[in-house]
Parts: sequence; structure tokens; C-alpha cells
Amino acid sequence: RLATQNPFGPIEESVLKLAEIADRVVVTLGRNGAIGWQGQIYRAEAVSNKVVDTMGAGDAFFAITACIASETEMPNLLRIGNAAGALKVQTVGQKTITRDELLAYLNR
Repeated sequence: RLATQNPFGPIEESVLKLAEIADRVVVTLGRNGAIGWQGQIYRAEAVSNKVVDTMGAGDAFFAITACIASETEMPNLLRIGNAAGALKVQTVGQKTITRDELLAYLNR
């Protein structure tokens, strides 16, 4: 919101403004999931049913998605990122998310 000077308007306005300078855009929305742009706007709901500690959930989202962003379509990218965030919020403090944990969570 700060980068697009949109402190109170719809988040879609910020995403579309960022899409003017990037082919792909992702914005995390905390408990409201995430929104992305890749030719159109995509939304993905948050997927955690157990929230203990939200600190670092956005970092987990971006740490995982940054590694696969160039080869993953936006709906899947948002789903995977939200799963990483969901795994993080289930534990107090630092949480290393393993590939196996992420895959198990996505396939449940």
C-alpha cells in the first residue's frame, strides 16, 4: 500500500498499479490469504485452522514462493505460499518448514 500510495483503497488497486511495472505480483493479506496478478487477479484464502503465532508467516510465504515463482502459475503459487504460512502459524517461535511437511499439508 505504501509503494502505491493507497493506504485505504481496495487492495486490487495496488495490485493493478504494481502490475504496470511487473508481469507477476503477489501481496499477502494475513488471515485473508493472498492476492496475485499474472494477466488477471487471483485470490487464495488462508488455509490455517490453528493459529498460535503469526510472526513470520509472511516470511515463510515469500521464502517458499520466491524459489518457484518463475515456473509456477499464480493460483498454485498462492496456494503453496498460503500453505507455508499456515504451517508457520501453527508453532510458536521459529519454524523450519520442510519440503515433506509442505507436500503433506498440500496433499491433505
